[in-house]
Amino acid sequence: STEVPPSCSNGCEHCSEYNGCLKCRPRLFILLERNDIRQIGICLAACPVGYYGIRNRDMNKCTRESLIY
Repeated sequence: STEVPPSCSNGCEHCSEYNGCLKCRPRLFILLERNDIRQIGICLAACPVGYYGIRNRDMNKCTRESLIY
């Protein structure tokens, strides 16, 4: 059975009580939000303003824009 534990947020496949989502469903992006010293993972269809999406086979993630030339 592929039931999602009740603590998992929408679009999340694997999560932990302390760190939120660890793995999102396919095609969704994971965004790590800082909460004091913890990082909480959430799943989004698109990255928020100020972030860009990186897609790869294992995981799609949102990364802060920090272009250095």
